[in-house]
Order: sequence, then C-alpha cells, then structure tokens
Amino acid sequence: MNVRLSCRSGLGLFLVVAITAGIAAAGVRVKLEDVPKPAVKAVQDRFPKATIRYADKETNGNYELAIKDGEQLLDVGVTPEGKLLNIKEEVAEDKVPKAVKDGLQKKHAGAKIVETEKVIVIDGKKEKVTYELKIKVDNKTLEVVLDEAGKVVE
Repeated sequence: MNVRLSCRSGLGLFLVVAITAGIAAAGVRVKLEDVPKPAVKAVQDRFPKATIRYADKETNGNYELAIKDGEQLLDVGVTPEGKLLNIKEEVAEDKVPKAVKDGLQKKHAGAKIVETEKVIVIDGKKEKVTYELKIKVDNKTLEVVLDEAGKVVE
C-alpha cells in the first residue's frame, strides 16, 4: 500500500513539474498594461492598424504580443526596450513555397507536414524569413526549420 501511494505521489509531482515547465517555456500571460511601453509602441509602430489580443512574458524577459492585423493573426516577439525580434504566422500547407517543400523532402523523404509557421527573424534592419515545420516521418514527429530557398537552418 505504501509503495502504491508513493508511486501515485511521485507521478502527481512529476505531472505538476511537467505542466509547470511547459507553461514556463511558453511564457506567462500578462496584462497589456504590464508590458513595458516601448515594447507595445514598437509593435504598434510596425502594425498601426492591428489590435493587440493578448501578451505573454517569456522566461528570458522578452514579450510575445498576439495581434490581429486585418485577417492575419500574428505573434510578435519584442524586448522590453522595444526591439522587434520576430513575427510568426501560422500558414496553411498550400501556402508554403515549393522550394521549402522540396527542401523538406530532400532532407526527410516522405515527410508529412503537420503544422507550419512562417517566421520573420528581425535583426536591426535585416529580416530573414524561415519556415518552422512540424512533420511526421517514420512514425516520429519532428520540427524542422528551413529558409525560403529550402535549406535546413540549424
């Protein structure tokens, strides 16, 4: 009986830790008024007609603001000081460029795309587009990042 109770307690503790770690990795929802003004201003300057839906504070201290800009739903990464880091948008598989699909098949033949996100990485005035793909191949789920030319990004 003590062993059974001990296993259940251990399993419960494991689940609490796993769930907490998952939440921490994804960021913590915060009120918009708790996001530093320079961060909010940077997003509003880039997307003047957008509506901010919600904000998350990431474990590294940066923020991710979920916005709606027309019909687009985007997540915008930004530092507390207002430096834009990235813009993420889920895209349908049929909107993924042929070069990206070809690069995926070259690296992982027979892979099926499960989920796709277009990511614009911002470094000062330079912007680089990548595609983060969640794929199924050989009964495994993997994540792969490719650039617009279809080259795997490490």
